[in-house]
Amino acid sequence: MINAMQKLALDFLYEKIGNEEDINNLEKWFSEINKKNPYKILPFLIEAIPSDRKVLILEADKNDVELLNVIASEIKDETDKYPFVKPSSGNSPQIGPILKLGYSAKQGFSPKPKIMKKTLEKWQIIAESENDYSDYFEDIIEILKRPKINILNKDVVLWKEKNFNNPIDCLIAKEGNNFKDSIIAIRNSNNELPGESKKYSQYLQENLIKEKYMPNKLDRVFDKTCSLCEKSNIEVYANGLKGAGINLGNIDRIGSFSGLELQNAWKNFAICSDCADLIYIFKNHTLKENPQTKRKPYQMYIAGEKTLILPELSDNLDNRKKLLKRINNVISLSEESTITVEERLWKVLLEEKAILNLNFYWLKIGQSIEDLQGSIQDVLPSRLKKISEFNLESRKWKSAIFPENHINDLSQVDLSLNSLKLTFRRPGGEKAKKINKSENLKRLRREIAGNIYHKTKIQEKRFWTEIMITAEYYLKEIVEKGDAYSLLNEGKTKQGKTYLTFAGWIRHLAWWLYYLKKMEVMKMNGEIYCPQSELLKPYFAEESGIDSMEKAFAFTLGVLYGRLLLLQGAKKINVSSNALTWLKRLTLKGADLPELYVKTRQKLLAYDAEGNENVREVIKELGSLGIKLGDNIKLDSIATNYFLLLGQSMSNTVIPSKKDEEKKEN
Repeated sequence: MINAMQKLALDFLYEKIGNEEDINNLEKWFSEINKKNPYKILPFLIEAIPSDRKVLILEADKNDVELLNVIASEIKDETDKYPFVKPSSGNSPQIGPILKLGYSAKQGFSPKPKIMKKTLEKWQIIAESENDYSDYFEDIIEILKRPKINILNKDVVLWKEKNFNNPIDCLIAKEGNNFKDSIIAIRNSNNELPGESKKYSQYLQENLIKEKYMPNKLDRVFDKTCSLCEKSNIEVYANGLKGAGINLGNIDRIGSFSGLELQNAWKNFAICSDCADLIYIFKNHTLKENPQTKRKPYQMYIAGEKTLILPELSDNLDNRKKLLKRINNVISLSEESTITVEERLWKVLLEEKAILNLNFYWLKIGQSIEDLQGSIQDVLPSRLKKISEFNLESRKWKSAIFPENHINDLSQVDLSLNSLKLTFRRPGGEKAKKINKSENLKRLRREIAGNIYHKTKIQEKRFWTEIMITAEYYLKEIVEKGDAYSLLNEGKTKQGKTYLTFAGWIRHLAWWLYYLKKMEVMKMNGEIYCPQSELLKPYFAEESGIDSMEKAFAFTLGVLYGRLLLLQGAKKINVSSNALTWLKRLTLKGADLPELYVKTRQKLLAYDAEGNENVREVIKELGSLGIKLGDNIKLDSIATNYFLLLGQSMSNTVIPSKKDEEKKEN
């Protein structure tokens, strides 16, 4: 993982400042240039501020020696004028006269007054030192001592009289709500913003390592081995990874996350400054979003969650340069939809010769790359190509079991497998919001994606547990509404717009089960049962998964039971307190099916339903199966309820109403 980040950072950096003479060994080139000409690297060792950020600039008034003016501006294409360096921790002083105005609901605005107090004390110490850049900080301190602050020409405040410790605290208190996530910058007496001052650049060159990688003296250790590049007898930094922007936690524990080579690790995975710098460049520049399209390279949604995709790259620099160019071209497509852009990115990732394999990481990318929740390692592009070809074929599948009205997000699966999210989504709006965001569901979706990418077997027990919970949510919603329409019909408005119902979800689930079996990640069916009824035969094809008489009985009973629910609904009978209660919240087992059959037949007789020829044919098939099976039908709860629900979802198709038959004839 970390090595892939470094290689991508090297490629990015070489593209920006390299030349053809350096083509053989980028690691050596970077190390040399960092020693001999660090100023070339400096712009890449500061955080990349988004060009759309607003900035509040503090500057000394030219006519009034007591007045400090605040003007609002936009960064646009002048990001180099605002070289921000993140402090080593949340309680550390700010590095220089460019600050991020942050906000969170829990913590409020930052930097807080206590941090600004520490910051000004630190700047005062630098101003009183004998460094070449001391007078720069002395100038900044003098500007901030001016007693009056003119905020955006709206308000002149005597900040000391208002009990503020400095004008920046005053500015944040007055305008924080209007400028959340903005930048605060101080212009010096030479009319220079921080990035325009050579003295401030000199300060950053000499102090970046100390500020980023060693927040206290104990973080630097001499004559050790770097845990990443394995160079020996060098200075290493225990805070190197965190300072560079990687904070995954517990990284000194073997197996904490894949991709770290721990055999040479010392203490808290200490690394050298070159390795830390490359990680920093990857985090803050290689992953930088395109300013026009707001898209970021190497990131897309996989299994319903934002994912970092890190390719393992070959040593051929020409191929890697081609890869970088193609990725940048794709994310710069401003008029393309997100789906189209991701399809193009997949094409690049599968076609480029520079990529040996792909690794997927579900983590948070913000101020740091952190909170690693899962990963899929070493996925071969050749495997992904096969999946992509298979997916195209799957869109041509036809079956009486599959939905007539496809919800594309469910059954037009692509390499990203985002349709898994809708497959396991529980209905119910706000009531189901928490469970839909649960870590259990996220982990399951990631695991299934890994099974598909690696062609390994799914944990079917876990899969079916979550599927049945989803089914329970659908059933609960139907019971609350007292209307079985969703249980028996796919959703389609008069205007032709499709929407997901319980029946539609079940039929889409049948499609997914067939997909997973054909992908060889789920156990294949046995020999499919063949019914005697010609009416039912189209529904007993391979796609149905009905490979036993027990499953055939559950499915066929579901068709008949669905007919009963339809009739009760037509008679304005509240199905929630009648036939729908017989499902017993989906806890039925095979042994319960004979009783359900008897109850269903009795009700249908009471409604004179058996005058319908199709109803009689379904009953005949059930009778034949019942004689062969007897009363003790051995079928577990999951199979019983799935095939029962699948039969229900097909009921109106197997036994159409007169109105539906007329529509088909016309």
